[in-house]
Amino acid sequence: MKKEKNKKDKKGIKAKKTVKEVAKIIADATVETKDAALKKSGEIINKDNIEKGIENVKNTAQSIKENTQKTGENIYKKAEKIIPKKAVKSEFIVEYNDRKITEKEIVDKFNHIWNESDNKEDINSLKIYYKIEEETAYCVVNEKITIAIKLI
Repeated sequence: MKKEKNKKDKKGIKAKKTVKEVAKIIADATVETKDAALKKSGEIINKDNIEKGIENVKNTAQSIKENTQKTGENIYKKAEKIIPKKAVKSEFIVEYNDRKITEKEIVDKFNHIWNESDNKEDINSLKIYYKIEEETAYCVVNEKITIAIKLI
């Protein structure tokens, strides 16, 4: 029994030595790696490189500022073309043989006829042609549907 215990103790001591040796190797390698990293970082981080980096950041920021300003100006110019100016309020009136007819009257009659019809197509455009001699408004919907409205 004592022999077995001695063998276990010897193995345990040998294992402890092996672990200590491995730990020392790792510690030495860590110190060498740390020293190499510090040396390399010292080469990379110096006054000239920092100043160059700062200059690069300033140049990049200036470039971004200029490009953003140009883009903003382009968007503004395009928006000016797209966004309508303040619309002038207008009214269209036709007078003929002591009779008066307004655009609003024609559009109101058109809306009434359109809403009463079976046609449920969306109206994207409406053009109105008024023939005075016939006293008739021809309403063209979406460039394809024509509705004649007699205005007596």
